[in-house]
Parts: sequence; C-alpha cells; structure tokens
Amino acid sequence: MGIGKEWKKVFDKESYRSEVLKEIEAYEAPFLKDKLLEKEVFKNEEEYNEAFTEFKRYVGLVTAYDKPLPMLSDRVDDVWHQFILFTKEYDSFCKEKLGYFLHDVPEDPRGGKLERLGFTREDFIELYDKTYGAIPEIWGIKEDEVKELNERKKK
Repeated sequence: MGIGKEWKKVFDKESYRSEVLKEIEAYEAPFLKDKLLEKEVFKNEEEYNEAFTEFKRYVGLVTAYDKPLPMLSDRVDDVWHQFILFTKEYDSFCKEKLGYFLHDVPEDPRGGKLERLGFTREDFIELYDKTYGAIPEIWGIKEDEVKELNERKKK
C-alpha cells in the first residue's frame, strides 16, 4: 500500500474505501477457480463466480471499514479456505490489495470468536447493505432481517 493510500485511509476515508473496493473487485484468480471446479466444490462456473465475488466483497468490507466481521457463508468460506492453501498467491493478494495479511479466524466450538469480541452478524449486514445494497442468498440472510435491522437503527 503506497503512502497516498495510507494518507487517504486516515484523512479521506470514503475515497480510501472506494479505491480499496475497486482494487479488490478487479482481482481475478483463475488458479482458484480451476482448483475449486476440479474438486467439485462448486457445480459450475456460475456458482464459483458468485462465491468468489462475495469473497472479494467480504474482504473488501473487512479492509475498507477496518473491522473484523463474522463469515456467514459456508460457500464463501470454501473459497477463502482454498485460496489460503495457495499460500504465495494469497500472501500477494493480501499485501497488494488489502495492505496486510488477513488471517482466517476459525469458528470456536464455544461460539463465534468474533461475536465474543463484539463483532456481529448485524455489523456485517449493516456494512454490506450500506456498501453493496441487497444481500445475495449465498449469505443466508433474509430480506426481512435487513429491514428489521434498519428499522431498529432508525429508533
């Protein structure tokens, strides 16, 4: 991450967020698609493309808002876990697009680790809705849940 981006991160958050999200969105990983389709994790390219797009959106939210968020989709998590196994490519992606190495925090049998630290499903819903709009089904979040959260925020 260049000095200009660091300056924006501190003093011009909206410009920084926009820049980071665009860079992440443009990233492609054909090696990842090939591997996940070969392993039949996804039935077809369309399924993979949706999950990969949502993975990029997830890491975009975590990075642009500098806030850990719970992973709410097993399908998106499948992409992340396979990507991590391409250690050099994942490390490069993190350093070049995120500016830091994004660690996966596995689910804890005692309950969601991030949720114990105060980062909730509601945080994810709020930031996703604010940044991208309608939340796709892959996240397992019902439209009513988003509306209910928005109503509570208004009060």
